Amino acid sequence: MPVLLLFATLFVLSIADTAIRFTLYRRLRERHPAKYDAMDRPSIFWIRFSSAWALLWFLVVREHTLLRDRTTTHLADVLLALRVATVFAASGLAIAIAAAHQSA
Repeated sequence: MPVLLLFATLFVLSIADTAIRFTLYRRLRERHPAKYDAMDRPSIFWIRFSSAWALLWFLVVREHTLLRDRTTTHLADVLLALRVATVFAASGLAIAIAAAHQSA
């Protein structure tokens, strides 16, 4: 049962992550085009290594606060929290699968 719950949690987190990233990228493209270009024009459908690292750096270093845009900062903070929750849920899922495998 915990495996199904964790799997469902990861599924919901991934949907939420995608929706928030889409909104954040659109906002950056429309309101902060220089930052969007500096991040190598990130996209939901075309994932580049440089864009992924640029997004991670943008979130962790909190570069979004320099933009002085409250909505962008809120989106970035929520996205970072989702990423942290995803790491914990994925770790929990791996532990639950290993425990279920050992007990079988």
